[in-house]
Formats: sequence, structure tokens, C-alpha cells
Amino acid sequence: MGSARIDDSIGSTAREPSPDEREGGDERDVRGATAGDPSTRFAHAVALLASIIDEETATRWDGLTGLQVLFLTRIRRAGHVTRTDLLRGCLTSRAAGSPGLSSLLQRGYLVETWDGAESVLTMGPAGRDVCERVERARAQWVRRAMAADPSGVCGDDLRRSAEVIERLAAAVGDPVGGARQPEPGPR
Repeated sequence: MGSARIDDSIGSTAREPSPDEREGGDERDVRGATAGDPSTRFAHAVALLASIIDEETATRWDGLTGLQVLFLTRIRRAGHVTRTDLLRGCLTSRAAGSPGLSSLLQRGYLVETWDGAESVLTMGPAGRDVCERVERARAQWVRRAMAADPSGVCGDDLRRSAEVIERLAAAVGDPVGGARQPEPGPR
């Protein structure tokens, strides 16, 4: 297995590829997940499902840009965030992020207050509304997928899967909002 190293470009720990991986020796399935490694397969499946759902529900974001959607979702998870932390967390410069933030503020998606030292952003009424519409559209997509699945995926299957994902997220902490337990979803 490869050794850990620090990836200075993003400030996170990355894993050095093993000699077999460098030589293309790992077996990958048609979707790119490493065969036999449950953590890789799980991570790939979660990312694949999130990508499909996001693509299917993209029109629910009221014509916002991808960066604006990222801003809203990060602020929604954190509850509040400074401009500096938001831009840093989104890997975006102030010059690139300011126009999108200004538009979100003008349209009521976000609210800006000052804590004495810097700007703090929270969700505004329009931001909460669009996020709730997107969540409903995502849930509707899952219900349609369940109905179309011939194996009979049921609500208990989804509940168990969601609990695993929530526990994993809580185990490492939320990079936006700090270590916290995720809010339980509807049962």
C-alpha cells in the first residue's frame, strides 16, 4: 500500500500510489472503482449518485451559477461563514467570487452582517427557499429511482444507507461547519 504525503496544493493528505497502481496493476471496473476495495467502491457510488441527482435537479437552482450553488450549499451546512472562509473553502479568489456573492446578496439568497471584524454570510429567505426546492426535487428523484429499480429498494434500505453516510461524515467532522452531528433526515 502507498504511503501518506501532504498535498500542498490543497492542504490535504493524499495517498502515494502503490507500485501496482503506478504500473496500472489495480483492477478497475467499468465505472473506475477499484474492484474489491469496499471504501473505494462506496466513495465512487456516493459521488456517482450525487452527480446524477445534481444533474437531474440542476434546473431547480433558479439559473444560479455553479459557484453560487456551491456558496449556498456551504453556507447552508455551516449556518454562517465569513467571506474569507467561504472563498478559501471554495478555492476561489476574492475577485472571482465577489460578483457571484454580490448577486446572491442583492437577490436575497444571502444576508450579510458584520461581526465587528469581518463580513459574516447567512442564508436569506430566497436562499432557504431555493435549497428547500432542490431538496424536494432530490427526494422526488430518489422516489422515482426506487420505483424504477427492479430489485425492490425500500425506505429501510435508504434509511440504513443514509445512517452510514451520516456517521462517516460526523466521524471526520464537517469541513465547513466543524465537527458536528448531521441533522437527521425525515424518517
